[in-house]
Amino acid sequence: MKVTFFAATVLEHGGGLEKYFIQTASYLSSNLNLEVEIVTLDEEFSLKILNLLSFYNFKKYDISVLRKIPTEDITNQLQGVRYTKCSNFKELGAFLKKQDLIYSKNELLEAFILKFLVGYKDLPKIIFGCHTSLFYPGVKSLKNKLRNFLYNGPVYKYLTTGVSAFHVLNSSDEQVANKNFPNKQVFKIFNPFDFSNFYDQKETHKSNYDFEKENTKKILWIGSFHQIKGTDTLVRVISDLENFQEKITWVIAGSGQDEDLITKSADENKNVRYIGYIPNKNIADLMGKIDLVINTSQSESFGFTTIEANALGKPMFSFETSGHKDLITNNLNGFIFKDINSYEQGIKDFVVGEIKFNDEEVKKYIKTKVDSQMIYKEIYSMFNIVFNKK
Repeated sequence: MKVTFFAATVLEHGGGLEKYFIQTASYLSSNLNLEVEIVTLDEEFSLKILNLLSFYNFKKYDISVLRKIPTEDITNQLQGVRYTKCSNFKELGAFLKKQDLIYSKNELLEAFILKFLVGYKDLPKIIFGCHTSLFYPGVKSLKNKLRNFLYNGPVYKYLTTGVSAFHVLNSSDEQVANKNFPNKQVFKIFNPFDFSNFYDQKETHKSNYDFEKENTKKILWIGSFHQIKGTDTLVRVISDLENFQEKITWVIAGSGQDEDLITKSADENKNVRYIGYIPNKNIADLMGKIDLVINTSQSESFGFTTIEANALGKPMFSFETSGHKDLITNNLNGFIFKDINSYEQGIKDFVVGEIKFNDEEVKKYIKTKVDSQMIYKEIYSMFNIVFNKK
């Protein structure tokens, strides 16, 4: 069986989905004897698509957003898995038609390409991997309300008519997918995580940061600077806790369209360290120097950052998002808060020592939640079930 992972934009763009593609394709090829490939559109074509969508995000993209991760790093991680970049839709269609099964990103963009620019008719069976949640709960912005309408109404159903199954990463998306697509198969399977490789990266990819020797609690926020990721909420939390300036060092890592909010906060608060985009290989070293990791996202399909933090014994504080509810147990490996007031109070309690965690218990717990070898077998089984279903 020839399986191809498909996303419109290049893997060098970075992010949770790209990480999933690289790790999963490599493991399935090396350990389960699947013939696996990854295909995207090339950098120039990806940029053209992003710029067509720029009106939605009110920002024109630069080619640098597609070159965050060196291609050589990706190639080394893929361990021989072929990574193809197509320069147009005709080339993409010809490539996909030669496969036995396609695992695609679930965005509107990929659905539109497969529906209208390639065509489902001559394609093999397709699984949509819901690495972006189908529904954003509690959203207030007009843009995200529009997104919920598009993904949970007739538009998305029409664009996904040729999709055979959906792979979801959390219980909430499982309920939404079963409701919206009653005639399609829905598989709930967590993302795998390579703990051994993550620990190796901590030892082999060292970095020096100027906040290490400060006698404060180091609190890390890492991710993409977008509204749905709660960049504005992060800035508010930092401002609301200004009385704790002498006790907290905020370490912020990432990039994105709301970067100006972070740079302004760093300029206004002496205890904010904005260190920019951090390659995946350096995350373990960074987290090893941190006391607490926080997430302010409104929606999270899967808590990769939670697993990374917990793998090093660091607790995670987050809001009540789909991806975190399946991973975090209060008082054990972090906390889930329902509102910003309790969230800020939780941080205060942690800083002054009223909330404490046992590093080894945190590590032990997250490994019971994410059994990578079992997860890879479930993914392999999903591929076989969809491929063999008539």
